Amino acid sequence: MIPGCPTLDRSHREALKEAGTVAQWRKSSYSASNGGHCVEVARLAEDVGVRDSKNRERGHLTVSLAQFTALLTRLKR
Repeated sequence: MIPGCPTLDRSHREALKEAGTVAQWRKSSYSASNGGHCVEVARLAEDVGVRDSKNRERGHLTVSLAQFTALLTRLKR
């Protein structure tokens, strides 16, 4: 594991279900024009989840809100 890098968290969804909370995943509005190849994001309890919309069963990447905000800022440049 590399400090500061996001980790794959396969059990986070199960933990949310046990706590009575299910993440609301959102797909980009741009995904319709590229054959469905996209990612989905969800606000988790403390972090942001990112997953492949075509491989949801493989889990998701969990990043901090600060990391996700930095990613969006860089992508908008």
